Amino acid sequence: MANDNVDLLVIGGGSGGLRAAKAAAGHGASVMLAEEYREGGTCAIRGCVPKKIFVYASRYAGLVADAPEFGWILPLARFDWQTLLTTKDRETARLEKLLTSAQRSLGVEVV
Repeated sequence: MANDNVDLLVIGGGSGGLRAAKAAAGHGASVMLAEEYREGGTCAIRGCVPKKIFVYASRYAGLVADAPEFGWILPLARFDWQTLLTTKDRETARLEKLLTSAQRSLGVEVV
């Protein structure tokens, strides 16, 4: 697709921008999506998804602490921040790849 001639220019690869690009491309429009950072936007990359991973991780401390009352004998539990960050990074990368491949399959040009 020529960079200077598209039917729709979408600014921002967040959930709204990705949806608009997908819908337009699905109807045959030539679409260019401009994204400064990573496709997925605030929710998938910097907000909602990472927050949920951190919240889920925070709940395990209480479960581990309460486990002996329910018959579970556990070794000493410890928290590894780097492992949690790696998990978060792996999940946001997986989502970005999924979102990116969906756009590419419809012919959306991303710049």
